[in-house]
Parts: sequence; structure tokens; C-alpha cells
Amino acid sequence: MNEAESHLSEETCGRYGAGSLSAAELLSVSDHLARCADCRARLRTKIPTEQHLRGWEADLLVLDDTEESPAEAPVVSTPAERKITRFPRPIMLAAAAALAAGFAWLMINELLQPPATLVQDRQVAVRADGSVVAAAVLPEDLQQQLERVALARQVAVPDFTELRPRAGGALMAAPAGAQPLQLLAPVGEIVETPQPELRWTPVSGATIYRLVLTSLESQAEEEVELTTPSWTSPVPLAEGVLYEWKVYAIGDEVEIAKAPQAEARFRVLSAEARRELAIVRERFGDSPLLLGIATARAGLLREAEEHFSRLVAEQPESQFARDLLVNLRKTQPPPSTTNGAQ
Repeated sequence: MNEAESHLSEETCGRYGAGSLSAAELLSVSDHLARCADCRARLRTKIPTEQHLRGWEADLLVLDDTEESPAEAPVVSTPAERKITRFPRPIMLAAAAALAAGFAWLMINELLQPPATLVQDRQVAVRADGSVVAAAVLPEDLQQQLERVALARQVAVPDFTELRPRAGGALMAAPAGAQPLQLLAPVGEIVETPQPELRWTPVSGATIYRLVLTSLESQAEEEVELTTPSWTSPVPLAEGVLYEWKVYAIGDEVEIAKAPQAEARFRVLSAEARRELAIVRERFGDSPLLLGIATARAGLLREAEEHFSRLVAEQPESQFARDLLVNLRKTQPPPSTTNGAQ
């Protein structure tokens, strides 16, 4: 639609009233309303302003409303010796109204022109002044996160300090040509599933791997012996709890290797964070911006990076999208270099 030469269609007005426009369409309609008095008048008769319009858009729709002029007042004659002309009160009110309307028009053109759009996807758009436009109502917490990201160009992530492994654990001798045992995943990260797969590198000559898993909250310890370099808990681990794990390689009943970092830590995502993520994925699954913000805040940094990479691919001209991806990568990454289980 060429907004400068035409008016909003009935279909567009209906979708606007129903709140079914995409973020991009909503921006286009908002810009058109800022210039077109006829369309503002049409929408004012169709849409309950307080329910559907946002901020300055609602102001625009009521901008054309003016109070009715009072009944014609009698002209008051001016004494001849004063030589001063008194205008009828309706004329004075009309002049004041015209002046106020002119000033309001200048203010709209000067202050209320929609600022440039930095990035947008199918659900939301971020403008240069830090404001956001959403095609649907966002959960309050997600709305606040988005507004902070719009200003900072950086997402909030959890503190991973407690997930760092403790110092110590010298590498044990291994058979000639054998690779040292390395803990692969999960290492220094938050995992979404309560039954993550723990993985490590195989060691030549090892007949048994002894795995020790400890809850750092209850100090409960589980020890299992395995013949393969991986293990998944048969029962869900406690949500929101920090765990520590280590592995010993045993050959001919003698310990032949253990990981140089001694042990690794991970935290299982809390039930509350899982519910919040489920809501975002269900309602805004086609928005890489919202998904990236939500997963980064939960600590699922690899998934967040995937969403922001997709946003950059969809908006290659957006410096804002590139900033989000670069700044996420600058945040302290988990020590693990593999994807792990999430």
C-alpha cells in the first residue's frame, strides 16, 4: 500500500482492530495514521481507542476532536473614544483553537514521527529510540527484557561463576598413544533436560569407567560403573540444582586415567524457567529475537546464539542484530567446547 497516495483498506482497518497485524504491518499503519486525518476519523468510529491503540497513536486519533464552539455571543460595542476593536468571543475561540491545532501539528511532525526501525521479525520491531512495537501483547517480564535489550544492545545472561570446575586434578598416566580422558558435556553450563547425557572421551585400555555424580545442594552422591564413555541418569535429576561429576578410567583393576580438570559442574534448569521458556516458544516461536532473549536469560547460550544467528541471516542489514550476536559471544562462555545435552 502506497500510504502517501491512498487510504487504509477496509481489510487493513479490520485486522488493525482485531490486533492481527504483524509488527511490520503495524509500523506501516502507524506511520500512515500519523499523516492521514481521514483514516484516523474512520478508525475512531470503528475501534475502542483505549483497547487497541498505543501511545502516540491514540493521541493521533483524538487529535481531530475539537470542542463545539459556544453559541454566538452578542457583539459588545467599543466606546468610540477608545478606538479599540473587540472581536466576537466565537472568533477569538476559533483563533485560539486554530493556533493550538497548528502547534499540535508541528509537535506531531517534529516529535511524534516514528523513529527508524533497527530490527524486526514476525512478532516485534525495535526502533532507534529504544521503543518496541509488538504484534501481540507480550508477557510483562519479556516486555521489560526486550526494552532493556533495545537500549543496551546486549542480552542478560546468568552468572556462570559457580559452574567453573575447582582447581586440581593432575592428569594420571595413560598407556602409550592413548588420549587423555576429557569430560565433554555438560561442562560449566545450564542444561534444560533433567536427564542430560554425560559424555567423556574414551581411553585406550580402559575396561571400566567409574562415574561419580554429586548434588552440591544435598551432597547426595551416586557412583556407577560403565563400559561406554557416556551415561544418562535413569531418573530425572532435581530441577534448579547444581551438580558436580567426575570420571575415572580403570584398566586391569588399576586407575589409568582421569580428567585433568578433576571434575565438571552443571545446573539443571529450574521448573519456573522451563515454564517461561515453554510460553515463549509456544506463542512466539517464529520470533528469533524473542527466542534469543528468553533462552539467553535462562542460560541456554548455545540455543540463544542459534536464534540470534538466524536473526542476522534474516536481517543482514541490521547492525542491531549483529550487535546482539557479537555481544552474546563476548559473554563468558561455558568451558565446554561441545554442544552437550540441553
